[in-house]
Amino acid sequence: MLTTKSRHQLIYETMTNDIADVVVITGLYDEAVIYRRNMVLQFLSESPWDEQEYSKYYLKKMDAIHRAQQNPALPGVFGMTKNLIGSVAQHLRAGWVKCDAEQSAARYEVCQLCEKMRDDGRCSLCGCFMELKSTWKEQKCPIGKW
Repeated sequence: MLTTKSRHQLIYETMTNDIADVVVITGLYDEAVIYRRNMVLQFLSESPWDEQEYSKYYLKKMDAIHRAQQNPALPGVFGMTKNLIGSVAQHLRAGWVKCDAEQSAARYEVCQLCEKMRDDGRCSLCGCFMELKSTWKEQKCPIGKW
């Protein structure tokens, strides 16, 4: 069990070690420090300190920041409409069958880590909301990741 002093020291060291990552991603030192501090405080408000869990949380947040900065453009309206109609028709023909929760979660996790995923949860290749599309059993990732 960590004492309050060692817990605060560990948090401080973690923040100090990771601020460089935030600076590289955002390019803004002052905002990076404030963002990083708030991220640690948010994590601590949701769960007790665990360095491995915090590392997962931190990497997920940094990935979201990076993706937001690199937010790829969506296909045009015509392309997205065509993709939507095609996906819905295919899902209808398949009998509206959904994946089990475990398979859906695994698919969506792949999407969240993909460079084509936008911060609004949409794939920049097909324009679909991947949290929903990943639950439809017959659907496929546009680049074959699932």
